Amino acid sequence: MVWWEAILLFCGGWAAGIVNAMAGGGSSLTVPLLVLAGVPGNFANGSNRLGIFVSNGTTILSFHRQGVTAYKEAVPFLLPVVIGSLIGSIAISQITDRAFETIFGILMLPIIFLSLSRTQNG
Repeated sequence: MVWWEAILLFCGGWAAGIVNAMAGGGSSLTVPLLVLAGVPGNFANGSNRLGIFVSNGTTILSFHRQGVTAYKEAVPFLLPVVIGSLIGSIAISQITDRAFETIFGILMLPIIFLSLSRTQNG
């Protein structure tokens, strides 16, 4: 890795942390940056999970300190989210890097469009 890639990944990680804390979706920044730096798609996705884990933990602590503690309201959503996450993780780990990068690229297009349109519409 050259110095500019390290700086780019640092800035992308910083921006993704902010995006994740505000609304989620920071992976739309970090995974493409990792692929741009030469990391294969599946490895980029897997490596990104560690950053998401740390970011989520930090965000939960921050919200808890601010008094945002709607834990009881979140409980009904946990089981379907955990099951869906497990199934999705297993499925995506079975495909090639090339297929992952193609699927990721296709899925990011509407997500970016929706994110931009939400910003413009308030």
